[in-house]
Amino acid sequence: MGDDGILICPTFPGSGVATYHKESYFKPINVMYTAIFNAIGFPATVIPIGLSQLNEPGLPMSIQVIRFLSFLGNNER
Repeated sequence: MGDDGILICPTFPGSGVATYHKESYFKPINVMYTAIFNAIGFPATVIPIGLSQLNEPGLPMSIQVIRFLSFLGNNER
């Protein structure tokens, strides 16, 4: 990636099936897609892309867009 590169990845792992309330407490590895970019300080945002038509119709779907920051000589955040 160059200085203006972006990375597009899923917001949450899984098959698009909705989780039950508090179920994420028992699967802490599922937050790795967001936690890793928070830990290294890359700016990221989540963009809604529509509603699911397959597994659970009407379930909101999204992608995460992360901006690559070059730590060598790039002080802009």
